Amino acid sequence: MSGTIIARIETKNQNLSKLLEKLMNSIEGFKVELSLADDNLDLLIYDIGADVDNDFGRIQFLMSRNKDAVVYLTSASADPALLMQAIRIGAKEFFPQPLNIDEVRGALKRINIITSRRQGEVLTVMGCKGGVGTTCVAVNLAVALKRLSPAASVALVDMNLVFGEIPLFLNFKPRYTWAEIAKHINRMDDVFLTDNLYEHATGICVLPSPTMFQGTDGATPQVFQRILSHMRRLFDFIVIDGGHAISDMGMKTLENSNSVFLVSLLSLPCLANTSKMLESFDSWGYPAPHNTHVIINRYIPNAEISIEDCEKSIHKKVLWKIPNDYALTMSAINQGLPLLDVNAKADVTKSFSTFARALLQIDPAPAEDQGMFFKKLPIVRTIFGGRS
Repeated sequence: MSGTIIARIETKNQNLSKLLEKLMNSIEGFKVELSLADDNLDLLIYDIGADVDNDFGRIQFLMSRNKDAVVYLTSASADPALLMQAIRIGAKEFFPQPLNIDEVRGALKRINIITSRRQGEVLTVMGCKGGVGTTCVAVNLAVALKRLSPAASVALVDMNLVFGEIPLFLNFKPRYTWAEIAKHINRMDDVFLTDNLYEHATGICVLPSPTMFQGTDGATPQVFQRILSHMRRLFDFIVIDGGHAISDMGMKTLENSNSVFLVSLLSLPCLANTSKMLESFDSWGYPAPHNTHVIINRYIPNAEISIEDCEKSIHKKVLWKIPNDYALTMSAINQGLPLLDVNAKADVTKSFSTFARALLQIDPAPAEDQGMFFKKLPIVRTIFGGRS
């Protein structure tokens, strides 16, 4: 999160404006911007005047442009209906006038502790090679996070530079891709970005990749970093399907990821590639070893290569094992549905729910509390440094 809370005061009362500005300037962590763009707010303090309908229309417009902003309202009117309307639109505080300075100061100190800009967690899923199930893992992890925490905002981004398959996995035809945003990067604000996302029935928002080879015009690592930085303000989790080919764009994604989940199989070619990728990460200096985690997909107990053999080969512990269920997984893909909507009770589906619970730090379900993953929960807690 940013260390400074950007605040805006909207009032026609100059004395009130000066009083609130002086109060905020006396508390560390606030910056009052008088000529601020409509889409760059952390805190809005709005004085409701005589034209109530017009004022609430303005407030709702600003809230639509700043979905994470905290709104405090004040008014000289004591009409109870005004307070009810303030509550209805989601205002966090309502201060009658004349202001109780101690009450306003206390509210400002509370927001200083609990908020500023949101910085969502970027989770990149990358394959050690093609065909290991990277898109399947990314899609089902994103859906599981949203299903287990409906209040959390979850985005799914396809970083396969061409022919990304997320729309096939979720059965939709994208109107826009991140290439459109890249071409018009100077227009980007909260509204422009959200208009280019596809809101899926599962509740996740999807940003697909270009569908043609020539669709990446204007896309540079710097542009994608700007898109990603903006998305972190809007979403709690951004799950990225990083594919398996490491390009300049892919390296910028890795550099900006909180966690990288490297998908592999228990086969010699996959483990050899996994080892090479981990060595490459070390040579680049990112992602950091404690932010890089290995996932074994299509895991079969008593396979010819064991988890212990795997860990010795790649010199790293395996964080998560996804059970093999080829028939169910292919059925879900062919139907364009996440596993949770095809068979929520299957072991492979439960593994995604277990993983999502650990990431969200939700206690395991009764059927999961003896599972292998929660034995590794202390490792998972280090991913986000004790996310609340």
